[in-house]
Amino acid sequence: MQFQWRKLGFLLGIVLLFGLPLQAQMISPSIDPPNAPFNYVAYPTGQMGILYNSDGTEITPEGFLYTGFTELMFFTGNPPEPIHQRIRTLYRGYLPIFQYRVARKGVCYKFQTFANSLTQDLTSNLMNYVRVTVVNHAKTPRHDFFSLAMRYTNANNSHRFRRPSKSRYPGAYWHSGVPFNPNWKFTFDGNGLFRNDSLMLVFPRKGKGFTVRTVPTGRHSHLFPTQPAGWVHYDFELQPGDSLVLDFTMPYRPIPKGSASVALVKKLTWGAQFQRTVRFWENLLSKGMQVELPESKVVNTFKTSLIYNLMALNKFQGNYIQTVNLFHYHAFWLRDGSFVVREYDLTGYHDLAKKCLNFFLKWQKPNGNFLSQGGQYDGWGQTLWAFGQHYELTGDKAFVRKVFPAVKKAVAWLHKVRAQDEYHIMPSTRPGDNERIKGHVTGHNFWALLGLRKAIVMARAVGDRQAEQEFQNEYNDYHKALLIRLKKMAAVSGGYIPPGLDKLGGQDWGNLLSVYPTETLDPWDPMVSATQSMARSKFREGLITYGNQRYIHNYLTTNVTETSLVRGEQRDVLRDLYSILLHTTSTNAGFEYSVVPWADRDVRHNLTPHGWFAAKYRGLIRDMLVREEGKNLHLFSVYSPQWLQNGVPIGAKNAPTVFGPVSTQLVPDAHGAAFTLTANFRKKPAEIVVHIPWFVYLTSVEVDGKIFSVAKQGGLDRPGFPKLGTDRVVLSPDTRTVRLNWQRTSRPDEYSYQAFVDNYKREFARKYRRYLQTNTMVEY
Repeated sequence: MQFQWRKLGFLLGIVLLFGLPLQAQMISPSIDPPNAPFNYVAYPTGQMGILYNSDGTEITPEGFLYTGFTELMFFTGNPPEPIHQRIRTLYRGYLPIFQYRVARKGVCYKFQTFANSLTQDLTSNLMNYVRVTVVNHAKTPRHDFFSLAMRYTNANNSHRFRRPSKSRYPGAYWHSGVPFNPNWKFTFDGNGLFRNDSLMLVFPRKGKGFTVRTVPTGRHSHLFPTQPAGWVHYDFELQPGDSLVLDFTMPYRPIPKGSASVALVKKLTWGAQFQRTVRFWENLLSKGMQVELPESKVVNTFKTSLIYNLMALNKFQGNYIQTVNLFHYHAFWLRDGSFVVREYDLTGYHDLAKKCLNFFLKWQKPNGNFLSQGGQYDGWGQTLWAFGQHYELTGDKAFVRKVFPAVKKAVAWLHKVRAQDEYHIMPSTRPGDNERIKGHVTGHNFWALLGLRKAIVMARAVGDRQAEQEFQNEYNDYHKALLIRLKKMAAVSGGYIPPGLDKLGGQDWGNLLSVYPTETLDPWDPMVSATQSMARSKFREGLITYGNQRYIHNYLTTNVTETSLVRGEQRDVLRDLYSILLHTTSTNAGFEYSVVPWADRDVRHNLTPHGWFAAKYRGLIRDMLVREEGKNLHLFSVYSPQWLQNGVPIGAKNAPTVFGPVSTQLVPDAHGAAFTLTANFRKKPAEIVVHIPWFVYLTSVEVDGKIFSVAKQGGLDRPGFPKLGTDRVVLSPDTRTVRLNWQRTSRPDEYSYQAFVDNYKREFARKYRRYLQTNTMVEY
């Protein structure tokens, strides 16, 4: 009977996800106030935490602080009204110090909140700091009120992470919290709020310009989960232009009253912790690849994405475990983790990548397979990919020697299961996610071939010639077998590569990866072209859809984008980039899916930020500026018209590549651009390919002092001569300075983040008017 109930639950989940009519209603465009940062997500959540700490505080859609142990609420007025502000910004545009404001009768309440560890030990209790600055902008005095209180959660625990949940080390879910207790008692001792003798909040009790009143819970009170308790009320009067500052500290984990930490928490000051937090994150940001682009949203999201992923990098029982976020996906997956670790390697955080990769070794099964979740065989190839990429980007042979025994064991497992499979490919499985099929999963095979190629690289690195040849033979045989199956499926699909290799159906996912990063097929293979066309036909709001086209999917879009980048389709890449950014929050956070196109903009349980989004976004920006393709180094593969501003440099500094670290810069002017490259090659690329903006016409090139005319010398292939084309200049790896002369053919101003936001808001408003008239969402 138990089995039948589990089976029924699974089937019900599938029906709810894919089988029911859409119930989402359109939300009013009024949620987007004019002259304010755009926030796509209707109910955004913010993530506050610190590197290596497994705790993370959620900023709720309203602007409250939710930890799983409690929820700190803010109120204005008398009687108290809870605040609600979904538009938040970050300090300096990218640091995790969240800023938002609410106004009431001429009085503005400005919030700044962030988190850091209690001590220099980053794994110590997480502290949440809040500063509320009250300013009277009116022309007359204002008498007003500000209050705080704590509750367990809101109704239905909506847009909050689940809590508590058990850790399942080494997989590890660390959702924190305690079960609700209706008998909790809130008391006060000096400037501390206590719940059942544990410190919950430190607040200002004495100060100039306000009076404070505290309200403990009664002795016989019986609380409800949604009931605010432990009230702290502030009463003040402000003259025109006057301000009042209130600072609060809330431990993530309640601190027992007798603990020495209580006194330590009370000594902490908001200003000192603010400076400590700014220094910490700025120092980390300075150590990696730097991006120069004159479009703040693009660059700020690049920076914040790293921070969000570092917050989700937890140190637990001596292991460095990369989780996806600190909320709904606070766990480890080989598939997500491999992309995040690659992001660290691609952008110069090799020490962190290495720490994370050591944890990957714990997921090798006794039979040799790498598996973190049942049936998810893509983890085999993703693990070997992550190992091999780390070596290629660092040259760290000691690392390869450490992991190579596991690599050999993994390849032995693959050889055995392929020999037993009817198609001689990765065996049939049921991953339970992503493609949502049972059978031979296309993407699992792309990943396996990529993993084999990296295994060959690692065998060569350790000097194991026998293993290198065996791996190469395995790859050749596997590639041949997979091509046979791919062509048979393409013959019945109309030409495109389907998610599975047994029959049509399923959700597009790994089938979109035949070119990037797996390099299984040529970028212009007819099957690749058909797959790209099929995928783009399913785009809505500029993003790929998922769940039989019911939902838009933010980071899955990059699977299509990166292939377009390799194919030189600059405009498609730009449209994708700005559509991806359009669908972030005002604090640079991306989501996964669950959002119905042109509807309520609700991510539901997929709380922002999402770490896989962050990793793939950073990888995309890096690849647009610096990337490898075979034996060649490609620079500036994609340009936005917004980036070519006279005298304003664009480029990347200290970008790791498989050839060695490079820094490249392009300075535009009225007639073209000056290009420079600084490189410390471990091995020279065969060629350096500098791409040309799609909206200009190249007339001539000056290479290290020699001028070459495109009209006279285009396409020449002679020693010392560049190869000139309409879309690229191919140079010797010894080239350092280049002058590109071009003429603008168009000025496509519609390609910018702000233009995409403005266009989306206009279209959303048009569809909303239609919705009000018909009460149906008839247009995607």
